Amino acid sequence: MSSQLPEERLAPRASGTFGAMVRTQGGLLWEAASQRTVWLPALFLFLWQATPACDTAFFYFLTNRLEMGSEFLGRVRVGTSLASLIGVWAYRRWLTQVFAAGFVASSAGPSPLQHDHALGQSSSRGSSRSRSAAAPAS
Repeated sequence: MSSQLPEERLAPRASGTFGAMVRTQGGLLWEAASQRTVWLPALFLFLWQATPACDTAFFYFLTNRLEMGSEFLGRVRVGTSLASLIGVWAYRRWLTQVFAAGFVASSAGPSPLQHDHALGQSSSRGSSRSRSAAAPAS
């Protein structure tokens, strides 16, 4: 198929122009990479990826302790990847027309209701601690 595309032959370049082009492009690359708005996010991503992750240890825990087969875990991984792709497709298909405010309202609105029980438990624990701390030691 590609043999049938029209192709124009380029004239050979002199060796001096290639070096000048590499120096020019290298200078432009350095100028772009030395900007603070570029190297700070790049540094963050590098440090984030350089930190140790628990993936390998968790895999050995699942296979050795819980005796799950590596083939089963591979199938689970494929399933999660497919679900992720379906989620991206569904978002692009139906949810791109929804306003961002609708997303914020639907995700941040129920948040206080979800954490209400945790606040009630922490306040009851705090009061029992304060009573025990106020009791005189004998």
